[in-house]
Amino acid sequence: MIIGAQKSGTTSLHHLLAQHPDIIGSSPKELHYFNTQIYWGGALANYRSSFKGKAKRYFESTPAYLYHPETAENIRRYYPRIKLIVLLREPGARAYSAWNHYRELFPRWVRDETIKSRPRRPGNRLYELLFQDRQVFPSFRECIELEMDLMHQKVPAFEPGLLRRGIYHEQLERYAALFGSDQIMVIGFKKFVHNLESTLNEVYDFIGVRSINVNKLNRGAKNKRSYLEPMSVSDRDFLDEFYAAPNEKLFANYGKIAW
Repeated sequence: MIIGAQKSGTTSLHHLLAQHPDIIGSSPKELHYFNTQIYWGGALANYRSSFKGKAKRYFESTPAYLYHPETAENIRRYYPRIKLIVLLREPGARAYSAWNHYRELFPRWVRDETIKSRPRRPGNRLYELLFQDRQVFPSFRECIELEMDLMHQKVPAFEPGLLRRGIYHEQLERYAALFGSDQIMVIGFKKFVHNLESTLNEVYDFIGVRSINVNKLNRGAKNKRSYLEPMSVSDRDFLDEFYAAPNEKLFANYGKIAW
């Protein structure tokens, strides 16, 4: 499973791995079984039916798995020996990319009645706070302040998680406590982008399939989005300070990450 992080290249990695002749990816890419469907009574048989054909390895890519609480325990209950791949992007850039993604979704989400009525787990206040009854999507700073307010009040909410999704250390520790270190592979976003061939060969070795000629793969970037404007200097400074301590813990346990 590619379990995260959101906005860190998981779609591109999924697309590349699915081109390997010995690997079959799920359809759709993000199954959300272990963080959502399992709570609505989704059967494991239905989850398994998302993998079609014969292959040496099967995989899915749901970037919410890394962040959402209890997901690691849900996965271990059914697949205790699974190999887990984690892509990490510099958390400030990841937060801004996620905000930009939600901003682009805003026109459709505020009109779509299916999305409005979709059941949500307790603690998921993303739609309520960022989309519901709004005419204009909130600025990046406003979204940050909304989440900081939830944190200061200790409101039991895991969404919206623009900031908290980037506190990677505690998320990885949940998985490390349940799975052996030989079952978890952490990849930096910049390493994946700039050293694709060597990174894919490391992934092939990690999951136990043969190496192939990476140069023959379709490498087109997936889910690449444009920005209306760059992040402000003040927001960048705030994020650098916010993530300084968590990043220090992350690097101490997992080494410097090329993200």
